[in-house]
Amino acid sequence: MPRSSCDYCCNPGELARKIETYRQAHLGILCDMLEQLQVSNTNVLLGKLTAGNFNITTDQPISINSSSYIVRRIVASNASISLTTAVGGIYTAASKTTPLVANTQVYSALTAPTKFLDLTLTALAGTDVITANTLYLSLTTAQGAAATGDIYIIGDRLD
Repeated sequence: MPRSSCDYCCNPGELARKIETYRQAHLGILCDMLEQLQVSNTNVLLGKLTAGNFNITTDQPISINSSSYIVRRIVASNASISLTTAVGGIYTAASKTTPLVANTQVYSALTAPTKFLDLTLTALAGTDVITANTLYLSLTTAQGAAATGDIYIIGDRLD
Protein backbone atom coordinates (compact mmCIF):
# COMPACT_ATOMS: atom_id res chain seq x y z
CA MET A 1 0.00 0.00 0.00
CA PRO A 2 1.53 3.35 -0.96
CA ARG A 3 2.37 5.70 1.87
CA SER A 4 1.75 8.73 -0.31
CA SER A 5 0.60 9.41 -3.83
CA CYS A 6 4.23 9.89 -4.86
CA ASP A 7 5.65 6.52 -3.67
CA TYR A 8 5.18 4.78 -7.06
CA CYS A 9 6.00 7.86 -9.14
CA CYS A 10 9.29 8.40 -7.34
CA ASN A 11 10.15 4.71 -7.21
CA PRO A 12 9.23 2.97 -10.51
CA GLY A 13 11.05 -0.20 -9.39
CA GLU A 14 8.63 -0.63 -6.49
CA LEU A 15 5.69 -0.20 -8.86
CA ALA A 16 7.12 -2.82 -11.23
CA ARG A 17 7.59 -5.28 -8.32
CA LYS A 18 4.01 -4.73 -7.15
CA ILE A 19 2.65 -5.29 -10.65
CA GLU A 20 4.67 -8.49 -11.10
CA THR A 21 3.54 -9.80 -7.69
CA TYR A 22 -0.09 -9.11 -8.62
CA ARG A 23 0.33 -10.71 -12.07
CA GLN A 24 1.84 -13.89 -10.66
CA ALA A 25 -0.79 -14.16 -7.95
CA HIS A 26 -3.66 -13.83 -10.40
CA LEU A 27 -2.30 -15.50 -13.54
CA GLY A 28 -3.70 -18.94 -12.63
CA ILE A 29 -7.12 -17.49 -11.92
CA LEU A 30 -7.12 -15.63 -15.24
CA CYS A 31 -6.08 -18.75 -17.16
CA ASP A 32 -8.88 -20.77 -15.54
CA MET A 33 -11.39 -18.07 -16.44
CA LEU A 34 -10.20 -17.94 -20.07
CA GLU A 35 -10.49 -21.73 -20.40
CA GLN A 36 -14.06 -21.59 -19.15
CA LEU A 37 -14.92 -18.82 -21.57
CA GLN A 38 -13.35 -20.57 -24.56
CA VAL A 39 -15.89 -21.40 -27.24
CA SER A 40 -16.22 -25.08 -27.96
CA ASN A 41 -15.59 -26.33 -31.49
CA THR A 42 -17.66 -29.47 -30.99
CA ASN A 43 -21.28 -29.99 -31.96
CA VAL A 44 -21.55 -26.63 -33.71
CA LEU A 45 -23.55 -25.43 -36.70
CA LEU A 46 -21.13 -25.78 -39.60
CA GLY A 47 -23.52 -24.62 -42.29
CA LYS A 48 -27.16 -24.32 -43.26
CA LEU A 49 -29.40 -24.10 -46.28
CA THR A 50 -32.44 -21.96 -45.60
CA ALA A 51 -35.51 -22.51 -47.78
CA GLY A 52 -33.86 -25.15 -49.94
CA ASN A 53 -35.95 -26.03 -52.98
CA PHE A 54 -37.35 -29.57 -52.62
CA ASN A 55 -38.92 -29.42 -56.08
CA ILE A 56 -35.67 -29.50 -58.10
CA THR A 57 -33.00 -32.14 -58.67
CA THR A 58 -30.07 -29.82 -59.31
CA ASP A 59 -27.28 -29.12 -56.80
CA GLN A 60 -28.06 -26.63 -54.05
CA PRO A 61 -24.91 -25.37 -52.28
CA ILE A 62 -24.56 -25.31 -48.51
CA SER A 63 -21.62 -23.09 -47.45
CA ILE A 64 -19.55 -24.54 -44.61
CA ASN A 65 -17.75 -22.20 -42.21
CA SER A 66 -14.80 -24.52 -41.57
CA SER A 67 -11.98 -25.88 -43.70
CA SER A 68 -11.64 -29.12 -41.72
CA TYR A 69 -14.52 -30.76 -39.86
CA ILE A 70 -16.36 -33.92 -38.85
CA VAL A 71 -20.06 -34.15 -39.69
CA ARG A 72 -21.95 -35.52 -36.68
CA ARG A 73 -25.53 -34.80 -37.70
CA ILE A 74 -27.56 -33.38 -40.58
CA VAL A 75 -31.07 -32.16 -39.79
CA ALA A 76 -33.90 -31.23 -42.16
CA SER A 77 -36.82 -29.14 -40.90
CA ASN A 78 -39.27 -26.35 -41.63
CA ALA A 79 -40.88 -27.98 -44.67
CA SER A 80 -43.34 -25.64 -46.36
CA ILE A 81 -45.59 -28.59 -47.29
CA SER A 82 -45.69 -32.29 -46.48
CA LEU A 83 -42.70 -33.77 -48.35
CA THR A 84 -44.37 -36.98 -49.51
CA THR A 85 -42.26 -37.69 -52.60
CA ALA A 86 -38.94 -35.79 -52.22
CA VAL A 87 -35.92 -38.14 -52.11
CA GLY A 88 -32.21 -37.33 -52.25
CA GLY A 89 -28.91 -36.83 -50.50
CA ILE A 90 -26.23 -34.48 -49.29
CA TYR A 91 -22.86 -34.57 -51.06
CA THR A 92 -19.33 -33.26 -50.59
CA ALA A 93 -19.00 -32.41 -54.29
CA ALA A 94 -21.27 -31.24 -57.09
CA SER A 95 -23.15 -33.62 -59.41
CA LYS A 96 -24.09 -36.08 -56.66
CA THR A 97 -20.48 -37.03 -55.91
CA THR A 98 -19.31 -38.48 -52.56
CA PRO A 99 -22.49 -38.77 -50.48
CA LEU A 100 -22.72 -37.90 -46.79
CA VAL A 101 -26.43 -38.77 -46.97
CA ALA A 102 -27.49 -41.40 -49.53
CA ASN A 103 -29.54 -40.54 -52.60
CA THR A 104 -32.29 -42.78 -51.17
CA GLN A 105 -32.99 -40.52 -48.17
CA VAL A 106 -36.73 -39.86 -47.89
CA TYR A 107 -38.17 -36.72 -46.30
CA SER A 108 -41.74 -37.97 -45.77
CA ALA A 109 -41.48 -37.45 -41.99
CA LEU A 110 -41.52 -33.71 -42.70
CA THR A 111 -45.28 -33.27 -42.74
CA ALA A 112 -45.36 -29.73 -41.27
CA PRO A 113 -42.97 -26.83 -40.58
CA THR A 114 -42.70 -27.91 -36.93
CA LYS A 115 -41.33 -31.38 -37.79
CA PHE A 116 -37.64 -32.25 -38.09
CA LEU A 117 -35.74 -35.24 -39.46
CA ASP A 118 -32.24 -36.47 -38.60
CA LEU A 119 -30.88 -37.62 -41.95
CA THR A 120 -29.11 -40.99 -42.14
CA LEU A 121 -25.36 -40.47 -42.56
CA THR A 122 -23.29 -42.74 -44.81
CA ALA A 123 -20.24 -44.63 -43.61
CA LEU A 124 -18.06 -41.85 -45.07
CA ALA A 125 -19.47 -39.39 -42.55
CA GLY A 126 -18.58 -41.78 -39.73
CA THR A 127 -14.91 -42.14 -40.66
CA ASP A 128 -13.66 -39.17 -42.68
CA VAL A 129 -12.57 -35.65 -41.85
CA ILE A 130 -14.24 -33.43 -44.45
CA THR A 131 -12.45 -30.48 -46.06
CA ALA A 132 -15.04 -29.37 -48.64
CA ASN A 133 -15.99 -25.69 -48.24
CA THR A 134 -19.38 -26.43 -49.78
CA LEU A 135 -21.76 -29.37 -49.40
CA TYR A 136 -24.70 -29.94 -51.74
CA LEU A 137 -28.33 -30.92 -51.29
CA SER A 138 -29.22 -32.75 -54.48
CA LEU A 139 -32.50 -34.60 -54.82
CA THR A 140 -32.97 -37.64 -57.05
CA THR A 141 -36.77 -37.23 -56.94
CA ALA A 142 -38.36 -33.78 -56.68
CA GLN A 143 -41.50 -33.19 -54.63
CA GLY A 144 -43.65 -32.46 -57.68
CA ALA A 145 -45.00 -29.19 -56.26
CA ALA A 146 -43.45 -26.03 -54.85
CA ALA A 147 -41.76 -27.00 -51.57
CA THR A 148 -39.00 -25.62 -49.39
CA GLY A 149 -37.17 -26.77 -46.27
CA ASP A 150 -34.09 -26.05 -44.20
CA ILE A 151 -30.96 -28.19 -43.86
CA TYR A 152 -28.55 -27.88 -40.90
CA ILE A 153 -25.04 -29.38 -40.92
CA ILE A 154 -23.80 -29.99 -37.36
CA GLY A 155 -20.41 -31.28 -36.32
CA ASP A 156 -16.94 -30.66 -34.94
CA ARG A 157 -14.79 -27.84 -36.29
CA LEU A 158 -11.14 -28.97 -36.46
CA ASP A 159 -9.53 -25.73 -37.63
